[in-house]
Amino acid sequence: MMEETGKAGFVYTIETLDAQGTVIDTEVVKNLIPVEGLNYMLGASLTGVTPQTSWYVGLFKGNYTPLNTDTAAGFAAASTEFTDYAGNRPVFSASAPAGGALTNAAAKAEITFNTDTTVYGGFICSAAGKGAASGVLISAVRFASPKAPGAGGLLRITAGLTLFSA
Repeated sequence: MMEETGKAGFVYTIETLDAQGTVIDTEVVKNLIPVEGLNYMLGASLTGVTPQTSWYVGLFKGNYTPLNTDTAAGFAAASTEFTDYAGNRPVFSASAPAGGALTNAAAKAEITFNTDTTVYGGFICSAAGKGAASGVLISAVRFASPKAPGAGGLLRITAGLTLFSA
């Protein structure tokens, strides 16, 4: 068995804005890349697994802690995905990789709440439809503290992935 020499993962910056657009909270938190995401990354880069070309950001409102065994097929239901906003899941529009890293800092994902709801975490997957049970779950994160921007408020999500050589 190979020895573990390091970890890779997404780091999220979550900005909570109220309905007037005032930032009321900012948090930085590290994610979990479930086995499904790790296998996808290895397969797409080294064994010919078909690459996913679009990724999407979602939120969950269940008091749920992501697990290493989570998959896209069951994550929306297990975590109680938050879906009370307009349109599909926002696109995770990442920069071109440079220096072993990429980020969506130039095009942050934003989700405007239609209701006064509390969310506990977020995720990145390859399916656009809210509540979809398909695709690949590449990242899941539980926030350090719940977020409740109120109706008309929003979460602005920046996520970046860094890989490094051991």
